[in-house]
Amino acid sequence: MTDQEIKKALTTYTQEASEQENAVKIQLMRQLPDQAKKPAWMPKVAAVTAVMAVVTMFFAFTPPGEACTQYVYANIIQKVFVPKEIKMNLEGIEEDVPHNPYDKPAATSELAGYVIYIDEANYSLQEENGVDVIRAHDQLSQDLPECKMEIRQIPSCSPQQAASEDLAMFAGTPGTEFLLGQKVLTEADSKLSIHVRFGPSKWDTKCVSKYYVDNQKGGVFVISLQYFLEAEEGHGERFLTALGTFEVLPD
Repeated sequence: MTDQEIKKALTTYTQEASEQENAVKIQLMRQLPDQAKKPAWMPKVAAVTAVMAVVTMFFAFTPPGEACTQYVYANIIQKVFVPKEIKMNLEGIEEDVPHNPYDKPAATSELAGYVIYIDEANYSLQEENGVDVIRAHDQLSQDLPECKMEIRQIPSCSPQQAASEDLAMFAGTPGTEFLLGQKVLTEADSKLSIHVRFGPSKWDTKCVSKYYVDNQKGGVFVISLQYFLEAEEGHGERFLTALGTFEVLPD
């Protein structure tokens, strides 16, 4: 179905559907300037949920329903998650860094969609074998550990199960040092996490942090941050900033 056909299909449904969808959009736009009164994710996720509920109610059981849903989904996401500047402290210098949203719809009923903000001046995102990989443009040398961030989604797996399996894998890797001095899972911002270094604390030592986020569908997002030790205040800080923008999208 072409964009023109989708747009035409959207306008042929009942006046009631159109009025309700417009009401949701108006309410959404009124909420956005008021973000200081609520956590940043609440108006965005609530708005997306409301709009998708309207779309599902009126379009899902019609012949062009799936195409219409995808069209509205893409347009609503683009209006809610807009480019923005994020304040960052990079190697002791505070600056406002432009970030652009990347949104990925759910591919199957077992998988969830998500949104993450990326500093596209310094990083690019590509899908590789089902894994979304965010890479730094300035990979200094093939002899150094690659600086990258990976987002993998595993269905039918809890965050605790995925973390336990990775913990066992790291424990069986010679030379692995668990940070914080113990082989335990830590929890920050509702994310289970593991932090390791591969070898002694030298400037080029490989560092990996893994975060485990419930996808709200019985599965888990495993988000891996990798860099070498000297890049911790540069790439490491930028990856953590991107991680802080990660949001699971509701159905």
